[in-house]
Amino acid sequence: MSRGSAGASPSPPHKLPRGTFWPAVGREGVREHHSSDFVTLEVLIRDCGGCVMLFTIGHSTHLFSRFAELLRCHGITAIADVRSAPYSRYNPQYNREALKAALESVGIAYSHLGEQLGAHRKEPESFTPEGALDFGLTAQTASFREGIQRLKTGLQKYSIAMMCAEQDPLTCHRNLLISRFLREEVTDLSHIRGDGQIETQEALESRLLSECKLPQRDLFRTRQQLVALAYERLGRWKPTAPDEVETDFELP
Repeated sequence: MSRGSAGASPSPPHKLPRGTFWPAVGREGVREHHSSDFVTLEVLIRDCGGCVMLFTIGHSTHLFSRFAELLRCHGITAIADVRSAPYSRYNPQYNREALKAALESVGIAYSHLGEQLGAHRKEPESFTPEGALDFGLTAQTASFREGIQRLKTGLQKYSIAMMCAEQDPLTCHRNLLISRFLREEVTDLSHIRGDGQIETQEALESRLLSECKLPQRDLFRTRQQLVALAYERLGRWKPTAPDEVETDFELP
């Protein structure tokens, strides 16, 4: 179902052809989202010219059935789990073993890439001399590059969604670390939101600029330079406790 088809009687999400966009579906039923920041999957594929696309998703507090529905509606055939610690005390359905089994039962492959692509870093090269974790430095490590290569290899066979915990990718490391440096290496990168909407990386970066109180356009700096500055501001901090390194580890 595409935006602008108001008045049509929608079919249940599970009856949609694989890869079809499904507007916000909640406990209250189907509702349209009219924000221009979101696009249908059909439009995304059209604009991309049939290219290979990579998605991200946050498991949030979804029941597994809802999570699987989101994946099916967007044609996802594999999950790349990028959590450093693939467990949640509040949402045990997303513990690695349980999640892997549940995904495989609905025909979706699972791979844990948290050691290479997680936010909790162990290698000294990821930290500044002052002890601050710097995602810009992390992106230069051999481990991170290995994880990126595994993702790119997987895209030759699967339609992949990188998964972390946060519903909103804005301040999640799947954006601040992975998407930030992967965007130049994949044709298209988009984010599946909790209500079923797709947010493009460009739209997400517009929100990123607003979050950092930076202009969308500037006389003396290109948009690319402004976005890079925003990533630098949010992609470096000094952890004071182990869990602070990966702020998107769990949701209450």
